[in-house]
Amino acid sequence: MKKRLSIALALHKTGTVSSKWVWGDEITARDLARYLSKRHHCEILNAKQCASCANSAKYDSAIYFFSWLPPGIAKVNLFWHQSPREGFSWHLTDRQWIEDCIDTVKRKFDGVLCPSRELADLFKSAGLFSVYFPFFVDTEVYLRKEGSGRALFDCVYVGNNIKGESINREVLYPILSVCKKRSLHFGLFGAGWLDACEQDLVARYYRGVLPADRLPLLYSKTKIVLTFHFQSHRRFGIHNMRTYEALACKALVLSDLNAKRDDDLEIPAFRRLNASGGSAVDSLDHCLGIGPEEAEVMGREGRDLIERKHSAAVRAKMIEEVLIKLA
Repeated sequence: MKKRLSIALALHKTGTVSSKWVWGDEITARDLARYLSKRHHCEILNAKQCASCANSAKYDSAIYFFSWLPPGIAKVNLFWHQSPREGFSWHLTDRQWIEDCIDTVKRKFDGVLCPSRELADLFKSAGLFSVYFPFFVDTEVYLRKEGSGRALFDCVYVGNNIKGESINREVLYPILSVCKKRSLHFGLFGAGWLDACEQDLVARYYRGVLPADRLPLLYSKTKIVLTFHFQSHRRFGIHNMRTYEALACKALVLSDLNAKRDDDLEIPAFRRLNASGGSAVDSLDHCLGIGPEEAEVMGREGRDLIERKHSAAVRAKMIEEVLIKLA
């Protein structure tokens, strides 16, 4: 029988899921904890709670979502390098960001989890214990809501306005301009969009902040889910959790990231913006032209992939094996 571990998931903030500015890492931690708790004792801690047990080795294992949190709360402490450079290390170059992480992990942690295979290999070559650990989704929560009726939206984007205006101009605004010209139904959800520059476009499609528990229904009533990423996530091929959420709900995904063999997303339900040298608008047109029967087949294939390789249950089993090995 495998040892029952006490596991802490260390976050900066908790209690954001029901707020107007949701932190995605809390949703991710909640989903992971749900499955780890089936075999182990698992707690989600915020920065204040981490400080109260710093350097106490209170838990058997801890996964830190941010490297600056108070150290030593567990006997084995791993850092999940999931936060983009632009979020908290915006003043560093990619090379400096990597070097800073290597130094931090050597000083404070027993290893690093990476949502990028390239980063995982870089850290391993630097002598760190490093594991490829991509984002994921709880497939018992994110699933197609059958009988949800006709699609309400041709395309949606879900996420806070934190990627920067350069990416908004590159990806979002051209799509919104086409939707305006063609009277397509677009839904923009998340916080901070009233501060975006192109308010003549944004205000027309902004629908406010949608509670996390309503996202599966939204995806079920949408033809295409648009996802775009921080530059550092693009650089290192890190697909964010929206990609996995949408595919789990059998939606078609239009992304600014390439699918690669090693991330398993080379499937018809996933298409890259500017695919085959075309524009973002060409990619949107391609997806809009997919008929309902074909879209259903593609959606089932996407859902099957997520269940097999990118579910919270799969990731929990994966991290359980790592933690038991290190315990």
